[in-house]
Amino acid sequence: MNVHDLECFLAVADELHFGRAAKRLHIAQPSVSQAVRRLERDIGGPLFDRTKRSVVLTELGKVFYERGKGAHQSLEQAWREARKLARPDSTVSVSVVPDARALTLRAVQLALETRPDLVVDLPDWTTGEALVESLRRRELDAIVTMPAPLDDAFSSVVLGGTFFSAVLHPGCSIARQQTVTFADLISEQLVVGPVNTNPDMQRLVLTTLEQAGYQGALITASSMEGAVAYVMAGKGIAISLDSMRKSRPFAGLIHLPISDSPPVELAACWHRDSSSPAVQALIAALVQISAEDAAQPVALDPLDRHAHS
Repeated sequence: MNVHDLECFLAVADELHFGRAAKRLHIAQPSVSQAVRRLERDIGGPLFDRTKRSVVLTELGKVFYERGKGAHQSLEQAWREARKLARPDSTVSVSVVPDARALTLRAVQLALETRPDLVVDLPDWTTGEALVESLRRRELDAIVTMPAPLDDAFSSVVLGGTFFSAVLHPGCSIARQQTVTFADLISEQLVVGPVNTNPDMQRLVLTTLEQAGYQGALITASSMEGAVAYVMAGKGIAISLDSMRKSRPFAGLIHLPISDSPPVELAACWHRDSSSPAVQALIAALVQISAEDAAQPVALDPLDRHAHS
């Protein structure tokens, strides 16, 4: 077994989709499939049950995932700490939410133009909660997440943002509207993603719904894909981020902007007591790239109604 094969397995186990795992790892899908097959051959049994419509972990896969994920995180942490000790002024470890990956990679390229000695470690974390907790434990030097965590130990800068949108079945009674408000949703069955992936985001959703007068029982799905499954079955409306319609569009469903949504800010956060030149170089590059993006005109449908079919 090698680290690459383990990373491929963990990515597929997190995404339950070979294509999304390959995109997350920035490699071709056949490479991911080959790595998983090698691992299954070495272990001696199947790690996934695969059909044309789904990928699920086998019992063997579940056991290996729990042990393998912990071992991989320990190995990554040892690597980061050793590299930082070897080059303390030029190494920065930063992890980001999926919406910020492209922005961060561009910022790294910009930072390297002025600091060619910079070593940027980009460990892969899957949830906002994991990012914040790893920053608190100083396993990371900086994170890019949304919304910004409320913690006096961190400094932060807003890089941009998005807003909430509703994901609806085409047969839903309000699906023909151009936009919706939270008031339009208070009589509907609403579905949200798992609370533990990003508690700060969920608190913002719940507070906004309460202010709009929502008194129904929310369905909390185990993943955003699970929330969308309820929508596909006509059993509810999912609350999502508008940015997801581009990064993870769902065929056959309608994405409507929620016109009175509060802004959901994308922020870079780092330790308030940090004096690392490497961290400051990366933060400066993130701010510059986000400012350049904000200055670019974006052509949008004036009604901004998004249907995917």
